[in-house]
Order: sequence, then C-alpha cells, then structure tokens
Amino acid sequence: MLCDRAMHRSSSRVGRGSSPVDRSLLLLFSSACLVLFGPASVQAQFHMEDSLRGSTMGDASGGTFGADGWTVTGVSDRIWYALPTLVSGSIEVTVANISNANLPLPDHEIMAMYEAGYGIGEPIRYAPEFRANHYKTLVRIYGTAEPARTGAMKFMWGACPSGAPGYDACDCASFFEEPFGGAEAWSGAPRRIRIEWGGGHSRLLRDGVELVSVDYTGFSFAPSALHFMLGSPRNDGGLSAMPIGAVFSDLVIDGTEGAVAMCPSVMLPDAGPVPDAGMCSGLDVAIADATAASWEPGVFPDASDLNVEGDGTTPNAIVYVRFPPVAGPVAAATLTMTTSTVPSAGGGSGVVCEVTGGTWSESTLTWATRPTVGTRCSGEARAVGPSTVVSWDVTPLVTPGHDVELAIVSSDTDGAHYLSRESGACTGAPRLEVTLLTGLDAAVVGADAAQVASDVGPIASLDAASSDGAVISMDARTSGDAGRGSIASGCGCRAAGAHPRGLAALGILALAAGIARRRRARR
Repeated sequence: MLCDRAMHRSSSRVGRGSSPVDRSLLLLFSSACLVLFGPASVQAQFHMEDSLRGSTMGDASGGTFGADGWTVTGVSDRIWYALPTLVSGSIEVTVANISNANLPLPDHEIMAMYEAGYGIGEPIRYAPEFRANHYKTLVRIYGTAEPARTGAMKFMWGACPSGAPGYDACDCASFFEEPFGGAEAWSGAPRRIRIEWGGGHSRLLRDGVELVSVDYTGFSFAPSALHFMLGSPRNDGGLSAMPIGAVFSDLVIDGTEGAVAMCPSVMLPDAGPVPDAGMCSGLDVAIADATAASWEPGVFPDASDLNVEGDGTTPNAIVYVRFPPVAGPVAAATLTMTTSTVPSAGGGSGVVCEVTGGTWSESTLTWATRPTVGTRCSGEARAVGPSTVVSWDVTPLVTPGHDVELAIVSSDTDGAHYLSRESGACTGAPRLEVTLLTGLDAAVVGADAAQVASDVGPIASLDAASSDGAVISMDARTSGDAGRGSIASGCGCRAAGAHPRGLAALGILALAAGIARRRRARR
C-alpha cells in the first residue's frame, strides 16, 4: 500500500512535459517496490490533474494558454492525453464562455475518449479509426442549427472487446448508445462537465446534475490503450466544431486500472446463410444493399448497417438497394425497411429516389464511385424511432423487366440506421412488395404507363443537383423533430401527412382512362 500511494503521488506529477530523468526515477522506484514487496494485491488507482492554466500535461494542437485556462481559437483545436486501461473512473473539466452565440452549428463536440492501441496513431483520424472505434465515447453540445435541441448534450458510449485493429466491425457482442438531454440556453458562465463509468453504468453530469446515463451491464469497458481528448476528431467547421472562445480549465481524471478485455474464445453460433434473392414470406428481399458515406474513403465498414443522413443541406450518406426484375405491369409497389434496435438508430427516414446512372456492388461501393441518384423520388420523409418498420410507396419508380435500383436519401443531420440483408434476415431486411396489374394487354399497359409517368411527373423534385448528378437537397427539417415530415420548400411535392399512395392512385386512374380511350379508338 505504501508503494501504491507513493507511486501514484509521483505518477500524477509526471506528464508529457516531464524530463527523461523524472520518468527513469519513476520506473526505478516502481521496480524497487516490486522487488521488495511483490505485486500489489489491489487494483492500481490512477489520478491526474491538469489545471490548463499557462500550460498542459497533454499533447496540444491549437488554442492558447493563459491564466484562466486553455482558450479555443480554432474549430479543430484539441488536447489529447494517454491514459492506462481504466475499467472504471471519472473525468471532469470546467468550461466557460460557451453561449448560444458561439454554438452556431448542429453539433459542438467538446470531449472524446477512445481505443488508441493496435497501431492507431495520433492525430487519430475521424474515419474510420474514431467513427468506428471499439470504445468510442463522445460528449456533444447541440447548437442553434438544431432548434429543437439547442443547448442539450449528447453522450455517446460504446464497448467492443474485439482487439485489433481497434475499430470497424466487432467480432463479438458489442454495445453502443447515444442518449441526449438537458436542453438549455448556455450563458457563458463556468460549467463543470463530468463523465463517469464503472460497474456497467456510465453517465454525463453538468454541475453535478445527471443529464443522461447508459446501462452497459454485461459489457466490459477495457481498451488496450485509452486516449482522452478535449475536442473531437470530427470537428471540421462543417457539421461540428469546437466553440470558438470557450475556455477549459481544471481537468481531473481518476480511475481504477484493470486488464484489457477480449472477446470470449467460444465461437458464437452461426446465424445461417445471408438471405439472397427470392421470396421471403411473400416479399422480395433485396439482392444487394450498401451505404455510401462521404466520411468513408473506402467501402462502408459495417455491412449490417444501412445509414442514411445528411449535413443539413445535402445528403452525405446514401443507402442503395437492389431487387430482382418485376415481371409485368405494376399496380403498386412498396419498399419496406426496419430500423435497428439500438436507441440511436432513429432519425430522419429519408425519401426514396430512382438510381439513374452507374453500376455498383456491395464489395466496391464507395462515396467516390456511387451511382447517380435521379430527381424522381417517392414516399415521404418523417421522424422514425428504433425498431420501427418504415414503408414508402415506390410505384412510380419500378419499371418492369429491369433490376429495381433505389436510393434512400436525406439531408437530415440526425440520420436513421436500417437493418441490411445481412442483419435483418426475412423480417428486417429491405423488401419490396409488388402487386401486378392483371387481365390487361401488357403492351398497351406498358405504353400508357409511360405516358402516365410523363403526365404526372416526379413525385418529389429536388431543389438542385451537384455537378456529378448527386442529390443536393432533400427532406429539410423544420423546427423540431415533428417537422421532419416535410420535404424541402419549393420542390412542388405534397405536404407532410398527405396520403403516400395518393399520386399512385391518380396514376392508376389515369392509366385506366388511357387504356379505355385506346380500346375505344380500336373499335
């Protein structure tokens, strides 16, 4: 116990700015303790204090140090700290000079913690190393561009003991939640922000008041190399940025060290083959589905997740789905997808558009190679929750005799996460229900259907398109989640709440009238 206390009293004074002599003395002292007394019988306790006044023990990039603390001067300013494997602990810091005036964006991320072992270097990249990190922790303040959430704080907490490479898909059971709460108008006054974790529970507090908590019972928080950051790898001045002028001071980190957690050696039972083309309970399941995301330079790393979202103006994650060809004239077609069970899976549903150019495959689709999304769209955008079945009427987008290629797009910054064919099986995978017209001359119906499509026009036209034909503006949010049902103003589409099959019904009536006219002419 004597060694433990002396060791941690000494280690709390030895930071990144310490001399090699100081570090050598600490190593010599620890070795002597082991020789004289043997290994400690209790878990080691870690303690670190960094006032941030005038200097820092961490590795700083940007900002200035003064008598009040560390002041943010750039959107991507950050300080990171290397920590041991803390299986439980707390981190708290005082923030001042944060008000609605310097929270202009949807997100302002002020703290992060993550797995930094297995060759993950600093500065850590946002994608994929941080975004898909196995121990991703993030504290966010919503800005004025999120009017329904301005001033609230989000707490992301994840755990995956999968080992190398420390990010991407988890090889065993994993956990991730991102609750938010505590909306208020920030005044600029000093606030004490604290996160704490241990015993299967973590929580976020502001001035001693719990805002949100996460129950991760059954999962171990024990990364191989833990790094903590004031700031975030995602802060780029676009969707997210550090609050310019914010002042951070009096950082305190406490924790209990433990062993690195690893996946159990017992193999999990095989879930069986991935569903492919063919009928599944009367519905055609997608034969291919994938996400293309602007923040991923390569193929989207999680094949089980279909993520649709935007940057507030344009889509930056598009979901593509493919179904086998339809045999004949279509009376009605409905695309159905299911959101994931995790609480963060809810968000803006997006709308469905036709894919007009280019080819794609699940194994090679990237943001740079994504096919063109057309301006003819169907369905309606609305707010959806986790474990929710979501359907769109896509009748005008299905052409007989060709693969059905659809894209789900949204400009909503609160993206939705859908189950893929890998994760959803028959009941949750993307599926297309098609009702064919019967008893009619197929050739006549096909010709008249084309004329009807020309007469009716697109279900939802887009505000603009980029030079490469990608969708620019889709379901812009109004104030609050309740307003997410309307498409961007000026697009000439139906108002929120309009019956999604209305235009399809008008098209079928017009089709029937056209067929009647042609038959009368033949007589």
